[in-house]
This record gives sequence, C-alpha cells and structure tokens, in this order.
Amino acid sequence: MIAMAKKRRKTVGFPVKVVKEIQTLFRKHIGKKIILKEIRAMLRYLLDNYNDVSYKKGVLTIQTDDIYRGYNRGPHDIRLDFKRLGKRTSCHYDILTISPTSGGEPVHSSGCMCFGYGWEVCQKSVSDGRIDDFVDIVQAILRT
Repeated sequence: MIAMAKKRRKTVGFPVKVVKEIQTLFRKHIGKKIILKEIRAMLRYLLDNYNDVSYKKGVLTIQTDDIYRGYNRGPHDIRLDFKRLGKRTSCHYDILTISPTSGGEPVHSSGCMCFGYGWEVCQKSVSDGRIDDFVDIVQAILRT
C-alpha cells in the first residue's frame, strides 16, 4: 500500500483561515468577491515589499520604511480596517507615525490623510479590492 502525501496549501505568511476571512470581509463590506489566489498574491507582494505586515481582528497593518520629508519621520503604520470598508461616514484606514524615539511604538495617529488628487485613485483601488495598490499610493503620498 502506497501512502499518498497530502498537498499543503501555501499560506504566504498568513494562514488560509485569514485569507478566507479577508475574502469574506471584502464580499460583505464592498460587495465584491475576490478570489483567494488574488488575495494571496496581494499579501505576498506586501510581505515582500514592506517591513512588517500583520492581520488581527479585521485590520491589516502594513509598516512602511522610514519616511523622509526634510528629516527622518520614521516608519508609518497603515492600518486598513476591513469592517469600515464601504461606509461613507467613516475613514477605512488609519495612518500611525512610529517615532524613532518611541521604541517602535506608534505615537501619533494622523487618522484620515488628505489625499488631494489621489483620493479617487485610492477609493477605486480599495473598491476594486487592490489592497497592494492602496498601500503603495498611501506610501507615495506620505513621501511627498
């Protein structure tokens, strides 16, 4: 009798349960079904290109590299709250500055950021389920 090895699913740093939860939250709050393969690809991109990526209780947190605008402002946490997606009355993300003197703890919440002309592009990326594009746009705006 030959024992068949079970195929293991790739988790891209996140358990399959988390990837499915993100899919469910998108469907519930935006009304768009994103296939698991796309969510895994977005998470892989974020893990490969940002310092730290974590997920807890419906909030995806991405830490940027140090932001320099005349001086080192330190890294920033971009927190995307999936439970606030699709709500027009509240902002679906928070931007937290991590001061180099705070020992790595977020010390200042700038909350909803003024996107200027980038607002429509950011909204479109989120409504299309492109988390990776949203994070790239926010980081680019933080750098300007």
